[in-house]
Amino acid sequence: MRWKFNSFFTLGLLYHSAVPVPSKMCSIVKATDPSAALIAAKYLKEGSVVALPTDTLYGLACNCNNSKAINLLYQIKNRDSNKPLAICVSDITDIPKWADIHDISFDLLAELLPGPVTLVFDRSPRLNLELNPNVAKVAVRIPDHVFLGQLLKLMDFPLALTSANPSHEPSTLCISEFKSLWNQLGVVIDGGVIPNPDRFGSTIIDLSETNYFSVLRQGVCFDKILKILNKYNIVERKRLHSST
Repeated sequence: MRWKFNSFFTLGLLYHSAVPVPSKMCSIVKATDPSAALIAAKYLKEGSVVALPTDTLYGLACNCNNSKAINLLYQIKNRDSNKPLAICVSDITDIPKWADIHDISFDLLAELLPGPVTLVFDRSPRLNLELNPNVAKVAVRIPDHVFLGQLLKLMDFPLALTSANPSHEPSTLCISEFKSLWNQLGVVIDGGVIPNPDRFGSTIIDLSETNYFSVLRQGVCFDKILKILNKYNIVERKRLHSST
């Protein structure tokens, strides 16, 4: 399985205010707004898809335990239903709830996360069966981003996460770059321009085999991640590909 993982007004989209937003209109909320995490959490709990900044690119997120929300995310992105989604959790101690980490030490996880790396493990039976059905593994992220950290602390479920761009289009670094998706989203969290000019996604590492790792995608901070894995005597099994 290959895992692939400025402020303005425009017609039909409004910045957050106390006035209720009609259907087919999308709120845009600054990530620095003190209420931003609460607003995003409300939409996620209601089953909406939310756009938000991460430590690499803008992403689309939904409740990974809500099958209707997952289907909506695939529809918005026009994503092949056979392509799996990653999950996003608040803390490394959450990972064993949703994935089988085998003998991976928490010291290793603490050096890698939060950060721009996606770790792939065998999935836990507790994970929603309709999330990536017939896929034996699950990809896990804990982005190193202040807003996302605040949001995830409000969640009692993981987020399903993918990049905020229609499939086969470039990844996005600011909200205007996925403007075509806005009217299908519950809320857009504006974190400004993400400083990632190469538009690399996270590095994806498969840790599902005890004492070994495989590189599924070479992305942000690749060399640093390899050094951490080597420090813990995790041996590279196979380089599947090096594209980003």
